[in-house]
Amino acid sequence: MNGVAFCHWDRWLLRLALDTHNGLAGMRAEFRARSKKRNESVAAEALIAQIDDLQARLSALAMTPAEVLDGEERASEWLKRKAMKRVWRDGPHTKTKAMMNPPKRMLAQRALRGHWAQFPVNPARYEALFAPLIRDAQTCEWSGVSFLAHTIEGVVERESRRARCTYKLLALHRCALTAIFECMEHVDDSGSDMAMVCASIERSYLDLTAASAWDAVFVDMLELHIWDDYNLLESVESFLRAMPEEMAYPTARALARIIAELRAHELDYQHDRARRLRSALFTSIPAEALDVIE
Repeated sequence: MNGVAFCHWDRWLLRLALDTHNGLAGMRAEFRARSKKRNESVAAEALIAQIDDLQARLSALAMTPAEVLDGEERASEWLKRKAMKRVWRDGPHTKTKAMMNPPKRMLAQRALRGHWAQFPVNPARYEALFAPLIRDAQTCEWSGVSFLAHTIEGVVERESRRARCTYKLLALHRCALTAIFECMEHVDDSGSDMAMVCASIERSYLDLTAASAWDAVFVDMLELHIWDDYNLLESVESFLRAMPEEMAYPTARALARIIAELRAHELDYQHDRARRLRSALFTSIPAEALDVIE
């Protein structure tokens, strides 16, 4: 329609919107409520992403759901029943591109690697060192987690001796943190071996971050902490509290942009974590300057 495509999921959502209070917005609100429930969150977030994508296309066309559907579709009780089953009961088994990339997933992925290209040395240059260990983690039993964690530590120590500049060390340690996060998706770290190795690497990384004074590195550090689902990063808040004032100002502005983005996507948990970081950072900034930053 005028160069804008609509898929079967769009047709189901549009048909249901005709009989739903506040239309697509009302449906979105219901899925937002469902996203707070652990057993429904993934499906709900996928459908919210599809509704947002659909609403953007409707806005581009300046059309309503009733105008996109033809008369037969608007009147079809069969289409309505099928839409009810697919949307409200079954959930999205076959997903669209929008469903596969909801904001929560995209931002979480960005936190792992999304800022690396802006580093003075791209951490991706070290990924080949950790890739076999991440593969090993997929089949690693509890008894092998300690060995895996200390192997990662050993790689960092070995390569640190070979690196000849701060920026290479920064890239190496940053790559190791993402490797640990990805290992944590598969292993049982109830013995805290991975956590202890991560804490050691994090402390070195934060020292290197301070020495680098590179804006993208600070943004990356903030996002990695905010999206740390395993609570592995323990030193970022204290790092922010001790941050020199001249570094605190650009970091505060970056954090304000992150907070606004999380608020816009209604990612409450990550939003709260970002606000805690802001509170820690504000101890580094004179009170009279806070209004200017906000």
